[in-house]
Order: sequence, then structure tokens, then C-alpha cells
Amino acid sequence: MIGNRRASPLLRVWPQFGRALASPTCVANLASAYVVSGSKNEAAKLLSDLKTRAKPSYSYAPEIAVVYAALGDKDQAMNWLQKGYEGRFNPSVLLRPGFDPLRSDPRFQELVRRVGLNH
Repeated sequence: MIGNRRASPLLRVWPQFGRALASPTCVANLASAYVVSGSKNEAAKLLSDLKTRAKPSYSYAPEIAVVYAALGDKDQAMNWLQKGYEGRFNPSVLLRPGFDPLRSDPRFQELVRRVGLNH
């Protein structure tokens, strides 16, 4: 999780660069930082942005799931991870620290098993 001290400089410079220039992963990480800093409305705006930027060929499902995990909405996070799985996402995304809040969830554990990340 991103600490408040580390998130603050990032949140200050974000408006200068604009969302269009950022990768979906960067946007998801920034949204998580907004959640940690208490700016859930800003996180929700970035989440909406990710959903809008999604293309039929790639849904940004893992990135969207990270934001939902940060917001504490495990059901939506798991729904988006399932979409990513069905879209053949790179299984290594499940190793991202942004998914730490989901690690104890049996659905997440089952997904990790299905993609072969547990030994």
C-alpha cells in the first residue's frame, strides 16, 4: 500500500501531466494513492477513466480490480479479476501488492490456483 507521505507528492503533480499520458497501471496506482490519502472521490474519477479507456481488445481488468481492492470493494475487484482471467490476462498481475487486501479471500486463492501461481 502506498503511504500518505509517499502519495502526497504524486497527488500534487498529477494534474500537471494529465490522465491521457499515463499508463493504465499508473492510473490504477494513483487511484490507490488517492484512496489512502482519503480522496475516494478522486479515486472514483480515475476508476471511471480506466473503464472509459478500456478497449474491446483489452479491458484493463486487472488495473480496475486494483482500484476496487483499494476501495475495499472485494466483490467488484474479484468480478474484474474474473473478467481479466477470461480475457487471458498475464497471471503475474496477481502478484501486485495492490491485491494484498484480497489474498485471504477464497475466490482470490482459487484464482491464484487456477492460473498456477501457487506451488
